[in-house]
Amino acid sequence: MPRSMDWGPPRTYDLADPTDRRILYERVLREASGSEELCAWIHGPSLAALWAKLWLPRRVRDAWEDRFPELRSVA
Repeated sequence: MPRSMDWGPPRTYDLADPTDRRILYERVLREASGSEELCAWIHGPSLAALWAKLWLPRRVRDAWEDRFPELRSVA
């Protein structure tokens, strides 16, 4: 993951591990600089499956739910 999105100590994410996948999605949703980074790191069905478990700032959650109202039904 680019340093601009994951600025802590270097880390490897195992996307088969639910906790690692959740942490990666939280970081990408908070830190991505644009749609290219979002598209590179976020898989729509996986996002929907994780949505209710993600810890996100209210403004981030609201922005995503405004753009993708179907996420509200999985929260």
